[in-house]
Parts: sequence; structure tokens; C-alpha cells
Amino acid sequence: MLRIQILFMVLLAGFSAAAQQYNYRNFTVADGLPSNMVYDVQQDSEGFIWAATDAGVARFDGRKFTVFTQQDGLPSNDVIVLYPDSKGRMWMITNHNSMCYYHKGRFYSYRNDSLLKQIRPFSNFFFVMENDAGDMAFIAHENNTPALFVLTANNRVIHKKLAFEIRGYSNLQAGSNPHEFFFSLYDSSQQRIDTYTFDNENWQHFYSVKWGTSPDYYHPYKMVDGKLVQQDSVYYPGCGKLMFRAFGDMDRLFFSSAPPDRIKVVCSVNKGRTVRFHTTENG
Repeated sequence: MLRIQILFMVLLAGFSAAAQQYNYRNFTVADGLPSNMVYDVQQDSEGFIWAATDAGVARFDGRKFTVFTQQDGLPSNDVIVLYPDSKGRMWMITNHNSMCYYHKGRFYSYRNDSLLKQIRPFSNFFFVMENDAGDMAFIAHENNTPALFVLTANNRVIHKKLAFEIRGYSNLQAGSNPHEFFFSLYDSSQQRIDTYTFDNENWQHFYSVKWGTSPDYYHPYKMVDGKLVQQDSVYYPGCGKLMFRAFGDMDRLFFSSAPPDRIKVVCSVNKGRTVRFHTTENG
């Protein structure tokens, strides 16, 4: 069985401003990590380094690791995402449909926090984000449809479930206004992006983009009086044959070339079982 071991790398020593030379050291379970499978690493407001692993989280103080598990208040030991916020909380997303945060020596989860009891989807979270006002947004899947949760800075929970399936890329980001979030869904089968915005009270369908109907233009739509109204088309050479990659703001999209056909490698292992491998790039 193939076992992938990820070594946790922490910057230990200073560096020379002239030469810009860094010193690194690798840490493993032999140094106090609960596992070599490290999913995420973040630094909190007090300077501690946190590592999320499949066997708990570890906090590094520059000399040693302190390990936290379910016995200390984690809802699951399999922690995959860490997110420090402006209030000094370290949020933790687990691989078992749950989350929690650590603050001032204590873990808070649905077991001991009435607000987090209201943020419990049927499947895993896949985005967490804070905006400038201190609101926290969490996006999860519920039966392959997006579930949008916001824990506001004044301790309200706002929940919206979108009534369509996730069929491609999605993205969550904070807006330029203090209470703003944007959540975008890319439907590869329809060559369409739908964007929803949070305005401190509700999630609203805000913006859509379609392309592929003409070779060199994409077509934005903005919500006006409750209806999507087509705006001026945007010239982007060759976008009809390209794949959406990212967006810089609501009117600027970035595309990339479609990946080449994947090369298939077939081999037989384990008494005749056939395994197929697909490359991600030509060659």
C-alpha cells in the first residue's frame, strides 16, 4: 500500500538581508507531530504555527508540538483546513461534516456552541472565508447542491441552499464592501458562471456569464430589478474554445486552454485486476 508522507517544514532561523538565505528543518512524527499526513499549516495571531493532520492538530511554539485530539474537544481528528480569523480564533474544518474553532485555550463546536449547532451540513465543508466586517462564510455540499452559511459578526446564522447541482469549479471570496461575500459556480457543461452575493442580510443571485455561443466574446448578465439583464459583450479572443480559469472582478474573466487528451496507461496488478492511470498533461 502506497503511503504518502508529507513533511512539515517550518522556518526556524533568521536570514541575512543581503544574501536572503533561509534555514529550514523538516518535522515528522519523531519530533512530536501526530501524523506525517499534514493537510494544512497556518499561523495564529499569537505567532503559534498550527498543523492539520489526519490524527489531530498540532500547535508549534518554536520548540515543541502540543497535540489536540477529540479528547481535547475536536469533533473529529481528521482535520483538513485551518483558517485564522481577525478575532484570534483558529477555525478547523474536518473531513467528517463538522467544524470547530480554538480560542483562548478552548475548543468550540456544535457540542458546546449554540450558533455552531445551526451550521451542520449533510456533507463536508469546502470553503471558509472572513470578510472585512468580521462575518464568516462557510460553503458545503448538501446532496451535491451548495449550502451557504454565514456567521455574522453580531452572532447571527444565515443559511441558504441553492437549488441546482454543482457541476464544475466554484469559488468564494470577500468583496470590497465590509459585509460582502461572492460565491461563484462554474458549470462546465453549460459554459456558464453564476455568482451570488451576500450583503449582510441575504444571498442574492447577482451576476451570470455565458460564453461559447460566439468564438471571441463572452456575455455578462447582471441582476436588475430581480431579473438577469444582458450587458455589453466582452471581447476575449478564442474564449469560445477555452475553459474558465478565474475572475479578477465581476467584469473580468480569465480563460486557459483546454487540457490535451489525457494519455491512458493500463497495467494489471493483484492477480489480474486492471488499473488505469490518466496523465494530466500530454506526455
